[in-house]
Amino acid sequence: MAAHLDTEKYLEQLSWAVPSFGYTVIREGLYSESYPLYTSFFDPKQPVPEIRIPHDGGGPGIAWVKREELGEGTAGLIRRFVENPDVFKYRNSRVLLSGQQTLTLAETVEVLGRIAGTPVGIRKVSNEEYAAFPENVDGFTYKGVSYAYPWTTSFEAFRRGEGSCVSPLLGDLLGREPEGFETTIRRM
Repeated sequence: MAAHLDTEKYLEQLSWAVPSFGYTVIREGLYSESYPLYTSFFDPKQPVPEIRIPHDGGGPGIAWVKREELGEGTAGLIRRFVENPDVFKYRNSRVLLSGQQTLTLAETVEVLGRIAGTPVGIRKVSNEEYAAFPENVDGFTYKGVSYAYPWTTSFEAFRRGEGSCVSPLLGDLLGREPEGFETTIRRM
């Protein structure tokens, strides 16, 4: 998001202007729990046979990550800093906390189908069609304004691979392998 990138740039500039100022930017992978935002609000308890999105399901994947583990990892970073700020290697830098594997949108939908107990597929639709579907109009309406059409830019970002970055840092901070997408969704 542009606002996030602007904030990162501001923090970097501030650290140059004020040498005593330090920061660590934590970039987080996409929350596993947020999958409905990328699957037209698919609900495994009320499954539909196809998910209609402006994407064919292929290409670079998404490094889904459990939200709770992101919090735990962030706390681990803070602990490392507090315990020994002089050797904290992430000062004035950006880090990525992500899941350890990527799933394409097609693989994500396959997992959702397994959880729902029925086959589910993807049907690629235009941005305009996507933005007009009632589930998206309802899901992306805030204060009377539908943001379903602007949301379609997220699918373009997926095509560019913006959700597919994987970093081992979260696993290092947790001291274990982060929970996989399917496990997280089954427990929801």
